[in-house]
Amino acid sequence: MSEPTMERLEQRLKCFARRRRVSRRIALRSVLLVVLGLLALCQSPPAEALCLPRVWTAGDGTAYLFAGAYIDALISADLGNSRIIDSLATFKRAPSLAAIAGQLAAIELSGRDLECAASAIAPYKAARLSGSAPMDEFAKEQEKLMQETAGAAEGGYSLLADLKRIEIASIRRSLSEEAPERPSALIDSLTDSQVSFQSTWESLMATVPAVAQVMVDPEPDAAGRMSRLRLTQNERDDLVRAIDKAFGPRAQREPPKEGRPFVETAAYMLRSFLLKPYSTRKQQ
Repeated sequence: MSEPTMERLEQRLKCFARRRRVSRRIALRSVLLVVLGLLALCQSPPAEALCLPRVWTAGDGTAYLFAGAYIDALISADLGNSRIIDSLATFKRAPSLAAIAGQLAAIELSGRDLECAASAIAPYKAARLSGSAPMDEFAKEQEKLMQETAGAAEGGYSLLADLKRIEIASIRRSLSEEAPERPSALIDSLTDSQVSFQSTWESLMATVPAVAQVMVDPEPDAAGRMSRLRLTQNERDDLVRAIDKAFGPRAQREPPKEGRPFVETAAYMLRSFLLKPYSTRKQQ
């Protein structure tokens, strides 16, 4: 091949390479615009406007309302988990730009759901426990346990929401045209976030038996056993119905030792406790 021919070939190859780089930049810019645009839409309205907790009407006992708020928090957290699972399934069925944007939107919205979970249980950090007169030492311990459990649950859900925000912030930085984050830095950030996420879910498991303990009436029966609940029958039935409506069969079968989401395990444990043959207090 002659020298002029070789030069022309090299020029064409360089021109092709430049076009390819330009096309790639345009494609990446398109992804950036779509993803960031969708995430911007997810930022309003504020989280409080999206939280619609159930109105618990079967009674007014604090133990009942506290357990109801705890179930509300589980339902919100479960919604957040479902968003992630559904968006991932959509991507696996048909990988596309829209599916990627949908996954990122699901992460953003699941963080909002976790904020709703935190706000549902937060009021009980300072609530007073009703239904025990006089207030004996055991009842005082129960009241303290309720307040501490509410604080732990709110803190756990708030941390989970913060971790979702960290994920989104890391992804935003990786898509930034001005100072894109290195892929290795993004992977490290997301890995740390997932480790913290998992350990926080595990720590929340300790709140489940505490909720059950708060529902036990401290006044012993004739045989000296604590065999009664602070709940009326209507209150107990209402809590079970709420769990069944939200979780269905997932709360009715015994969970495996590993691999089951916290919210499903918690719903199963609470439902099982409520269905034990405890007697209930009389309707006022």
